[in-house]
Amino acid sequence: MSININKNDVFWSYFAQFINYGSGLMLLPIILHKLPTSHLAIWYIFLAISAAISLLDFGFQSNIMRNVSYVMSGAQKLLATGIDSEFKEGKEINWTLFWSLVSTAKRIYSYISIVVFFILIIAGTYYIYTVTKNFQDQSFVLYSWILYLLVSVVNFYFYYYNPLLLGRGLIREYNITIAFSKATNLLLSIAALEIGLGLMGIVIALFISVLVDRFFARRFFNKGIVKEPEKAKLENLFPILWNNSWRIGLVSLGSFLILRANIFLVSSFLPLSVAASYGLSLQLLTTASSFGMIFFTAFIPKINSSRLSQNLLNIRIIVARSLLISWTIFILSTVALLILGNLLLELIKSKTHLISNLDLLFLALILVLEMNHTLFATLITTKNSVPFVKPALISGILIVLFSFISLKYLKLGLPGILVSQFVVQLAYNNWKWPVVGLKDLGIGLFQLISLPFSTKKNI
Repeated sequence: MSININKNDVFWSYFAQFINYGSGLMLLPIILHKLPTSHLAIWYIFLAISAAISLLDFGFQSNIMRNVSYVMSGAQKLLATGIDSEFKEGKEINWTLFWSLVSTAKRIYSYISIVVFFILIIAGTYYIYTVTKNFQDQSFVLYSWILYLLVSVVNFYFYYYNPLLLGRGLIREYNITIAFSKATNLLLSIAALEIGLGLMGIVIALFISVLVDRFFARRFFNKGIVKEPEKAKLENLFPILWNNSWRIGLVSLGSFLILRANIFLVSSFLPLSVAASYGLSLQLLTTASSFGMIFFTAFIPKINSSRLSQNLLNIRIIVARSLLISWTIFILSTVALLILGNLLLELIKSKTHLISNLDLLFLALILVLEMNHTLFATLITTKNSVPFVKPALISGILIVLFSFISLKYLKLGLPGILVSQFVVQLAYNNWKWPVVGLKDLGIGLFQLISLPFSTKKNI
């Protein structure tokens, strides 16, 4: 049995992400208008802390999804590294193996959520307290933070539903869940801001949307599956999942240091107004990058399935179309942002503006290269292999180190941070993983991107 992704799945992927990012963009003018700059900066710090805590996933999300795809495609056993060479197409789904994955995933995320709680309540609260010590409304911000950390814990506890839905190829159902959740968040956030709840209102809306998300995810998960067998028959798959998960986790740590850690440095060494502008610019360009990757992300379960059946042509076509779509979306979004970004912000009377056009263009170049090599790196992981742990960690550490030096000692401001990130990534990651990915596909770049025009094969 193979996993099939159809046009309906792709449509819902774009629609849900349109609601996801669109709701953020629709909410942004109201947030910019209603929140003071200091609270906006705190909100971006909340988001940065959330991104940091997501590192505790340790790569289980993508690893569980990949292995679920293998099982749903007929794999009878799972390996710590690589794919079962004895696999034969046409095998029935091993439901005991599937439920073993589910049981292991539930246990993993229950433990992680406990760790998340203690880290946020101790280290997170101390950091927020320190940053807001000169705020007249510090207690209000701290109450908002306490609720936000509880939302993060609840979200983590039920996180296992995401890879289980995606791994089974339930792309439409997964994205319907996102659409309902984000729409709920948007409507409640607008209402909360309009009645003057401010930062606390945004967090309350987020909490309710998380509950909506998990309600729909649970309903969709229970569709079309064989009843769970007795616990005694279930296998503990943690050792198999852990083998690559810790590697992906370290890569995620490197990615965080590369892309997100700078917001902490900016907020520590530069005025909060600069931190808010940088956070806003990064949010908008990251949204463009994420939107560009939607097509590829939707087809990852199909790539996993094609790896098992060794259907290389399918994978080539998916990657080729993904590259063309991601490049087009990101470039058009960047041009629109450069031309219209600050004009629209002035139109809505925003208290925060984008960074300068030169810095914005530089940041866009950094992120498009990041998006490109991330696509190829993700492709490599579909072979159940993670060869880029050390480069990701070393790059992240170097970027943070150089950024710190540029801010504290060289006084280069925001441009120093951007140059640090650009030089370090261009030196290795930006070119290395596309080269490895193309070698794995056995095809050159220009030949690859011409595939969508030279073949009409249905994937």
